[in-house]
Amino acid sequence: MAWRAAPSAPLGGPASVPATLEYAYQYDDIGNRITSTDLGTNHTYIANNLNQYSAITTSDSGLQTSSFEPQFDDDGNQTLIKTATGIWQVQYNGENRPTRWGDGNMVMGLPDYSGDPDAPYNGVSFLSACDYHDYCYSNCHKGKDDCDKGLRRLAKKACQDAASKMTFSNPKEKNDWQDKCDAWANAYYNAVKVAGQDAYKDRQLKACECSCPKRDIRYGAYDDNLGHYYPPIKP
Repeated sequence: MAWRAAPSAPLGGPASVPATLEYAYQYDDIGNRITSTDLGTNHTYIANNLNQYSAITTSDSGLQTSSFEPQFDDDGNQTLIKTATGIWQVQYNGENRPTRWGDGNMVMGLPDYSGDPDAPYNGVSFLSACDYHDYCYSNCHKGKDDCDKGLRRLAKKACQDAASKMTFSNPKEKNDWQDKCDAWANAYYNAVKVAGQDAYKDRQLKACECSCPKRDIRYGAYDDNLGHYYPPIKP
């Protein structure tokens, strides 16, 4: 299976597609990925008898090759993960949900997870913040750091708004509650900062090929890439 991100072409004329804009995938009979080509980078995968990837080899157009061996716990959760920013060790709770990410330099802990990724702490919804972030990534030439910080800003605002509507027995209880909620906002920010580069590049590739007039996130718009309408948001 192959997919190409074709640049715009004049009416009636073919689009020229560089090899560096090609995505291609091969799978075995069970559906495990065997090879992939992603914007000029080639990956080869080896799966074990549990259909977990036991080895991933990567080579780029400069013929540089690297290998990575994922690790899993007894429940099948992947505990060693490679992203664009390095190799991360992940811990899971009894419900097989990730609770801690660390790369040797930075640790991201996640307190009191509610079980709902859209409202991870005590029912406080981060959905608007996440919607903004998705749409921000899909705006041509919008900086990734601005989008990531906008997510954190809106998530913390959701925490603040929720705290203002709650009753606490004393100021310390309120501060402790908001600190935990803010910790989740920071965790979401750290997650996209660390692991969002591939999604950002993919969204930017699609958005910048669009011949539509430039959209302004301040006024809300329909996102052609995601098929979703976003109301006006000012982060």
